Amino acid sequence: MDNTTITEKPLIVGVGEFAVSHTKGQVLKTFSLGSCVAVCALAPSVSIAGLLHVQLPDSKIPNSAFPPSAFADTGIQLLFKEMRRQGCEKYSLVKIKIVGGANTLGEQNSIEVGKKNILAVKKTLWQFGLGPLAEDVGGEIPRTVEIVTGFDMVTITNGSNKWYI
Repeated sequence: MDNTTITEKPLIVGVGEFAVSHTKGQVLKTFSLGSCVAVCALAPSVSIAGLLHVQLPDSKIPNSAFPPSAFADTGIQLLFKEMRRQGCEKYSLVKIKIVGGANTLGEQNSIEVGKKNILAVKKTLWQFGLGPLAEDVGGEIPRTVEIVTGFDMVTITNGSNKWYI
């Protein structure tokens, strides 16, 4: 990273939430992705970044009490709408990276929500003509994700382990 000042207080994105920032150096962070998937939408050329914490694959669940941002199909639409509102008018400027979708329950997890979330995220991105440039998905470990507005690197942590995509 260059000498950009990193903000002291990160924007925390909870489960089923999203955040967008156009303040260069703003940290956006989400914790403990198990079967959930983080969609990191990075537009460093215009210093805009968005982070979505997808909880479930499809908003067509009957009688759902979850907000639209909790789902891959409606959450990605909301994320991109807010990025456009804040000045990222072209999808061609956006670099997508995805993280999560783990099977943290191991063999006990027969419904494979993580796998379904990954596929739903990719399907929705393809509808926008986009796909992930990098991903760290699947496996059995939870992950915490951090991005910084103005950069295209995603920091992933699990306990004392740290890596980047």
